[in-house]
Amino acid sequence: MREPMSALRAARALLPALTLSLLLGCQDSRRVPPPPEASQGDGPSPRTEPQGSPQAAGRGPDGEAVVPSKPPVPGEDGPPPGATPPGATPPASPASQAPGAQGAVAGATAGTAAAAQAGGGTGAAPQAGGARVFDHRHTDIDRIPAKCIQALTSSPNVIHYGHRSHGAQILAGAKALKASKPALNLAVGYASVPHDTNALRMWDGMLKDNAVKAENYWATDAAVADLRTLLKGHPEIRTSMWAWSYEIAQQSQEQIQRYLTTLSALEKEFPKVTFVYMTGPGDDTYNGKNRAERNQQIRDYCQANHKVLYDFEDLDVWGDGKRHTATADGAVIPMQHPKFSVKTPGNTDYQWTHATQESSETKARAFWWMMAKLNGCELP
Repeated sequence: MREPMSALRAARALLPALTLSLLLGCQDSRRVPPPPEASQGDGPSPRTEPQGSPQAAGRGPDGEAVVPSKPPVPGEDGPPPGATPPGATPPASPASQAPGAQGAVAGATAGTAAAAQAGGGTGAAPQAGGARVFDHRHTDIDRIPAKCIQALTSSPNVIHYGHRSHGAQILAGAKALKASKPALNLAVGYASVPHDTNALRMWDGMLKDNAVKAENYWATDAAVADLRTLLKGHPEIRTSMWAWSYEIAQQSQEQIQRYLTTLSALEKEFPKVTFVYMTGPGDDTYNGKNRAERNQQIRDYCQANHKVLYDFEDLDVWGDGKRHTATADGAVIPMQHPKFSVKTPGNTDYQWTHATQESSETKARAFWWMMAKLNGCELP
């Protein structure tokens, strides 16, 4: 009897260890691996300002962090405007369409039914789903009541804005507008809250600088963590927005979906902050069909999900009451209006923002209109 009893004791001694092993195995089987980071490696790299320049410190010659100080170097801020990559087919001649004749070219591409619906009659962007869209129809700042401007410039609230050279059009345009309309006072702080009073205040950049790529705002877990830190540390920030540059043309459908999903999740986490979605610039035919489709993807999502949209591409392509188009990659796409293009003879690149001064001022006008509406101003 001694041998069976010894075996029984040994089995009992092993029982706790076996139970613990089984429990640990069950826990491991339930663990969900973290989602892989969306790669932005195929997107363009940010601009790099020369060391020692005022803009290397994030400020313009007058001390404002408004726009870059040097022309963008090809390859640093994405492909240069109008560049045709090796093996690519050069674009066909562009065309402008009057509002009543644009039905065939109204969408992001000729086959985009949702956008084609916006091409009739007035050419106004649809507002389906309760989206709040700000585009070429919202640039008449003379219609903004003085009391609304006063309410904005006396508000303690702050706007957070991440961008690179294209996004700087809003800031360069706002500075130009202020010269003729002093009441439109936008104070811009380099990666900080400006101390100005009687101004609409803006935090320009992220925690440390104002050259903000996708990887610095929404495209990586580290970027979103930095954004959370910024917003939690500065509850006075009530609006946050980020502008695309040339990289919009190189995004996949999945990458744009990550952008949309990330902002939507942040809206729930920070219910007091209005996140402004943005389309990208429409000033280049490089990967133009994909660029137009990705911008339309952003519009469709915003319209279906009650978002706030600043339609940068729309502001690029509308001029003198006409919507400009071009053919790229075998499709008719929205294209920057010649009056705004730096490639048009006689036009110059205003403050190295890839557009004319008029284009920059148009972007700023739509920005002021948007902020007035978001602040509760009664406007059309």
